[in-house]
Amino acid sequence: MSKPDITAERLRELLSYDPVSGVFTNRVSRCNVCAGAVAGSLSKANGYIEVGMDGKSYYAHRLAVLYMTGRWPEGYTDHKDGNRANNAWENLRECSASQNGANSRKKKPNGVASSELKGIYFAKRDKRWVAEIKVGRKKLSLGYYDTEHEAHAAYVAAAKQTFGEYARS
Repeated sequence: MSKPDITAERLRELLSYDPVSGVFTNRVSRCNVCAGAVAGSLSKANGYIEVGMDGKSYYAHRLAVLYMTGRWPEGYTDHKDGNRANNAWENLRECSASQNGANSRKKKPNGVASSELKGIYFAKRDKRWVAEIKVGRKKLSLGYYDTEHEAHAAYVAAAKQTFGEYARS
């Protein structure tokens, strides 16, 4: 992840951040924005709040880390509750790509008979449920199960053991 052109000093000069609400507001009037107005807008493409400054666009959750710590986050910034628009400081934490993925919602199936439950799918050929977990860039099989709930229980246990507080089932 590349570092931005914006510094903590420039960010604090242009915006104010409320760590309780997670909302940025403009400190000064500039480029069609008024001082005191909420900064940024919700991206319909991905659900993150994006804030424009000095001709560039930044994600508000990453700006919150810069604002609060004085440094750009090294890895990812995770929303604990899974709500990409909730940038309250207590809801944000720095993490690795693997931890960020562990806290994601279930992905939509890609041509595979699937469950609504995360970490499992139905293997038509074997007529059994398969549990798997992704750690780093590797998918690890957790085995085959007769029921959807047995497979999901295996995934949940592995996720808690592997990812701890980042596990989302």
